[in-house]
Amino acid sequence: TRYNTMKLSEIPLCIGVPVNNNLYHQVSLNICDLYQQKIMIVKKGISKYLDNARTILEQHNEIILIDTDEYDINIFNQCVKRNMIMITSPNWKDIHPMIKIIPVNWDCKLPYGIIYSLNPDSETLNFIHTITDIFKTYQYSIV
Repeated sequence: TRYNTMKLSEIPLCIGVPVNNNLYHQVSLNICDLYQQKIMIVKKGISKYLDNARTILEQHNEIILIDTDEYDINIFNQCVKRNMIMITSPNWKDIHPMIKIIPVNWDCKLPYGIIYSLNPDSETLNFIHTITDIFKTYQYSIV
């Protein structure tokens, strides 16, 4: 582990669809909608949550998975240029003007929260403890 995390909630994994893709105007997607699509996804072993999505997608021979080491703006540009869709989260809905984030009818989720150092300073620890106390007291859930 390279960092600590504090999970606040879970968010659904979605599909990022470039403007030139035939799925772009869909409101939501089913697995069968992804047939004959090239889907960009981080390599196996990088994220257990994306690995769960990969396992589901690999059960469908009609879906082509394209591995990447990580997501950055170049990957988003590549998806637009090559008309590939990508696994992503709703948080990234405004990251690229030519990619629309569409929910998928599946149960793949990502934890959402705070990432911080393995050796946090006292201010960071105080912040984490304060947030933890607030969530315990008010039973908040961020979606």
